[in-house]
Amino acid sequence: VIDNAPANADVIFLKTRDEPTGQFVKQWPVEDEMIYMYSMNRVQAACGLAGYIVGPKFTEKLYKQIIYSGGADMVDAWLINHICSVRDPTMSGEGGRKNKLNCYHAQGGPPKAPHIVG
Repeated sequence: VIDNAPANADVIFLKTRDEPTGQFVKQWPVEDEMIYMYSMNRVQAACGLAGYIVGPKFTEKLYKQIIYSGGADMVDAWLINHICSVRDPTMSGEGGRKNKLNCYHAQGGPPKAPHIVG
């Protein structure tokens, strides 16, 4: 996964999810299975940080967001639902970005429907 990570990735979630998490990014083979990577910015509800990889700017960006927000909530739901998925500009922190972190999701198996390409 690390070898195929986008250059701007701040966090890549590895927990298997049934529902789409965002825009399709890329795919690559690993042995006899295909791995699919998606943006993680369209999650409606989530909990559990079973596995994830963080990039070099993750801690700095997350720290700034905690300060901007005045604290955090339950770590897993807060990170996935409010930091990666919220599109409210009043919650965006420094720079007015739609998403505070560049969040992605990678998992093996069949592509998730809808498999959005583009």
